Amino acid sequence: MKELPLLKLVSEIFTNDHNLLIGPGDDCAAIKLNPEDDSLLLLAVDQLNPGVHYIQETASPKKIAEKLLKRNLSDIAAMGGNPSYALASLSFKQDTKQEFCVNLLKALAESAKVYDICVCGGDISKSLFSDCFSLTIVGNVTEAKIATRSGARDSDALFCTGLFGKSFETEHHFTFIPRLKEGAFLAGSFTKTMIDVSDGLLLDASRIAKKSKIGLKLFCDKIPLRANASLKNALTDGEDYELLFAVPLEKAHELEKIWTFSTPLTKIGVFSSNIPAGDVINEQGDALLNSNYCIYPLAGYEHHSP
Repeated sequence: MKELPLLKLVSEIFTNDHNLLIGPGDDCAAIKLNPEDDSLLLLAVDQLNPGVHYIQETASPKKIAEKLLKRNLSDIAAMGGNPSYALASLSFKQDTKQEFCVNLLKALAESAKVYDICVCGGDISKSLFSDCFSLTIVGNVTEAKIATRSGARDSDALFCTGLFGKSFETEHHFTFIPRLKEGAFLAGSFTKTMIDVSDGLLLDASRIAKKSKIGLKLFCDKIPLRANASLKNALTDGEDYELLFAVPLEKAHELEKIWTFSTPLTKIGVFSSNIPAGDVINEQGDALLNSNYCIYPLAGYEHHSP
């Protein structure tokens, strides 16, 4: 079974409790542990599998460990949160050399220090078939700041950070920097609607539109491209780990004026109630993605379940 249909079933299978403010379907779960406190606990988990998230023959333990942590941090960034702790679950093939295992653990510890993360526990196991590395990230954010995938309104601008396309060819999927500072700056002040791009700009932008029950017009000629990347690369390759976020029209100019980060900031679209909810079109009005049609064979990077 493919990933997207399986994900659709998740919310139907698992039940929520009254402390869970945000459950399956967003970048992180958000839990309110203390009704007297404005703080929310953020939780997210991601895994790395050879052949899916990296090419085993060319990936060093350092690259694998750094990506494992950073792709989780990118989820925290998309919620406007501050990360603090992590749990690592590592499965190694029986014939994996001890040197590789030790180097991966050391690299994970070094990367955690860079981002002031405490790796406080986890699990190590033998695998019969292939290595599999999973990490759970813990963070926090206030209710006033938290950003989710829903909440875009008519005339809101869609902005992005960074560049898109050819993430694997350029090794950006290893070298990217989680947009934690940018996410914290944006959340609450300029946006309440944000997502990080892991599955492709087009698919992840459509997720905001669908959750917000509104349509989106993309300015395709404005999308910032990585070197030698095409528009198709930018829309569908995935693994960019940049932020997409909705900004109210009255705040868009102010944001562009006071943006001081070295990370590029680009306005690439506008949300519209005149477009069917969840649909994405280009400036000419042609459908890029909707429930019945997509101009590309693959709208985004979809991980397949076993």
